Amino acid sequence: MTSYHMVFKNGYFGSINKCGGLPTHLPEIWPQIDGADLAFLFQLYCDGEKLNIPNTLCIQGYQLFEKGDYNSDIVVIQLPLDAKENIQQVGLSCPVSPDYAGGDIEFEVVEEQDNYDLDDLNVDDFYRWTKMGVPCSKLLGWCEKEIIPSNCAFLGWLADEDPFVIGNGYNLCFFLTPEGKVIASYRAPC
Repeated sequence: MTSYHMVFKNGYFGSINKCGGLPTHLPEIWPQIDGADLAFLFQLYCDGEKLNIPNTLCIQGYQLFEKGDYNSDIVVIQLPLDAKENIQQVGLSCPVSPDYAGGDIEFEVVEEQDNYDLDDLNVDDFYRWTKMGVPCSKLLGWCEKEIIPSNCAFLGWLADEDPFVIGNGYNLCFFLTPEGKVIASYRAPC
């Protein structure tokens, strides 16, 4: 099963998939929580291969950033195909992590197994599974069936790893509903 593992580059070199900085395209309404603007975190564009969401240009993630700290869950939104380009470079950006100012997201193609029996992984198998990057930030690939909501498809996840330090070992998982809506939820992998 093909998976696209995310590689977070230091700096921006022209990729439209990126982490940190400002969004390339603008949401119709800037995301807020209780009247406070959220800061832009990442964007992943629909290319029909790695990410295929009907009538969607890209998904973007935002988070409340106050007094030097992240104070909300990550909010994921879908941008329509006709979203306006951010030519005036507007928006609110925040540092993704203390050691990472932001950059392009590139992808490494990795063939994962269709199924992993996590209950029977010995230490060597677990090491290989981790070294292959199965639990890393990715689009598509393997996911535990138990965490996929009913009638939804697994799109990918952001792992609790640099540059996204989500906490408690949780991943931010992306799922696609039959109606074409992206839902995001925090799940403990494995």
